Amino acid sequence: MANLPPTSQCVCVCTTPFLFRKRAIFPLLLKYTHYSPTAVLDTAGQDEYSAMREQYLRQGDCFLLVYSVTDPSSFDHISYFRNRILEVKGSEGLPMILVANKVDLSQRRRVSEEQGLRLAHDLGGMPYIETSAKDPPQNIDESFREVCCS
Repeated sequence: MANLPPTSQCVCVCTTPFLFRKRAIFPLLLKYTHYSPTAVLDTAGQDEYSAMREQYLRQGDCFLLVYSVTDPSSFDHISYFRNRILEVKGSEGLPMILVANKVDLSQRRRVSEEQGLRLAHDLGGMPYIETSAKDPPQNIDESFREVCCS
């Protein structure tokens, strides 16, 4: 990943509702805006917002693809959104990271770390990180730093 110019926009594509808790994500949005304006696109499979979603994707320069380890359907949607990003942007070399969230809920985990690593590899070898937005947050800061600033 390369350092992005100050005018870049980082887009966080969430495939399940309210995946990052507001108290964990919004301070990071403010923290990293001096590197790049940041937007959270909460897709949650809502087709009625597809035009707005395309606009976010078109404007994005880097992308966090986020799913919940407790929700296999959110994991299943990642490939679709990665392909949509590539279609809209027309480029393979975009900074992206695959983010597995809610790892603090180990008893409810339904998507393994191995599955996440395999998907990251299958999607072009993108970086993979496991996170939790629960207090204290785990790897949330690192996920933004990896894709936006490294």
